[in-house]
Amino acid sequence: LSRGNPEVYAGLGEVYYSKNRFNEALNQFQRSIDLNPSNSDYRVKLAKTLTATGKIKEAKLSYKTAIEMEPENYRAFYDLGLLYQKEGDSQSAYENLHMTVKLNPNYYKTYETLSELYAGEKKLPQAVEELRTAVRIKKDDPKLHLALAKLLAESGDEKESIQEYIKIAAKFPENIEAQKRLGDWYYQQKDLEKSLKYYEASQSADSRNAEALIHMGRIYTDLNRTDDALGVYQKAVKLQAKDPESYYQIGRILADRKQWEQAESNLKTA
Repeated sequence: LSRGNPEVYAGLGEVYYSKNRFNEALNQFQRSIDLNPSNSDYRVKLAKTLTATGKIKEAKLSYKTAIEMEPENYRAFYDLGLLYQKEGDSQSAYENLHMTVKLNPNYYKTYETLSELYAGEKKLPQAVEELRTAVRIKKDDPKLHLALAKLLAESGDEKESIQEYIKIAAKFPENIEAQKRLGDWYYQQKDLEKSLKYYEASQSADSRNAEALIHMGRIYTDLNRTDDALGVYQKAVKLQAKDPESYYQIGRILADRKQWEQAESNLKTA
């Protein structure tokens, strides 16, 4: 019905690309270009597919043709920058990514990629700044916040890193990684109540999180809340039947209560 419509072939190309059927995608994108040679976006899609098939020289040519046709096509600059990054050509990557920023200062992925480049060269202050910009633009992406928290820790700014984790835990309570990191940190600081709060949040986000239960058991023990400790260790062994520490702790608590037979059974299992 639409043999003369280049959008149809470009759409088919995207479907094939998403299914990793790259040769078929190439054919469709080439048809869309044949029907509308002046559309630079089709050439960007063709270049991306050529990259996926390992045809790097042809991909670069397609990107550069798209840029010549439409010097304001920021996606062409961005994707070409990614290609240079993968090749290890940092200078060319920086040039194209900085052009992307100039053309579209609100495209957060550019700052994320620039941060990766700087971090790879151990230029951590610059990496942090680029990632901060990405976070400001894309506030609702927990992965960006986590990346910033980790980068801050790597750069030696642990205090600010923890503050970032606190923001993540408050804004994205389902984020287990942030809850666990805060639980670990507060435990190291001997702040058992706060540590417990974050481990409980971690376990609440994933009821099958045996690791959080084991940490909670240790804290309950330190707080002399042995009933609570026994309960979480018993839950932990149901989820992780081959964890010796949980069996040992159950056995120890039961031995303290002179429940010898059950204590012996758990200690033998441990």
